[in-house]
Amino acid sequence: MRAVEESDAVPNGPWKLLSIESGGDRTGAWLYLFDESTRSANDFWFENVQSAKEACSREWGTPLDSWRATAPRPVSATLMKPPIICNDCPDPTIPGDLAVYHSVEWAERGHEPYDAKDPAFQLYDSEGRLLKMEALWDTYSVRIEPAEAEPTHLARLTSIVKQYLSHSDAPAGLADRPLAEMLQYIYERDPNPYSGYRRPGAPRLGFWAGLINWFRPSKRRDV
Repeated sequence: MRAVEESDAVPNGPWKLLSIESGGDRTGAWLYLFDESTRSANDFWFENVQSAKEACSREWGTPLDSWRATAPRPVSATLMKPPIICNDCPDPTIPGDLAVYHSVEWAERGHEPYDAKDPAFQLYDSEGRLLKMEALWDTYSVRIEPAEAEPTHLARLTSIVKQYLSHSDAPAGLADRPLAEMLQYIYERDPNPYSGYRRPGAPRLGFWAGLINWFRPSKRRDV
């Protein structure tokens, strides 16, 4: 099972959120850095979590005791194979706003509870497994879990991605490449996009605070 720890205590430097992922099918520990204006993260590999934390302490003054673990994921989460793909379209057979996330955790960070109630959002893992979002109103966040044990939507996912690329300015012939290459291209153009008003790295708001901010024009989709 993959473990994730985060810290927003970064007194030195531009970063607003630090995240360390370890375990699962990856060796070592991966450090992701987010500032207040970009959707993407810089990432660094370390031999273990402690080494990553010590590097953050040296470089940016992040206290070693400021790291907090996220809630452990259910066993079913191990079925999901990143990257995670979200297609925002009322018709699930054609592409709309297509987003690619490098992990389940960042796909969850990229959405709000309202998205979980929107039938236009269709989520898949890289194998074509249909996923589902659950709204967590107490933390103004979502949880993504498998909607099926075995992937049965690979043909639909591949068709959506091919259609999306054929109507974009993607390099000629890319739509005929393997699905993994097509997804990597989409990811690199706009990695881990956020669907709502909260910038990546900003604290999650409670329900009423989130609702108030939603109606403030300066807060709408300003990432």
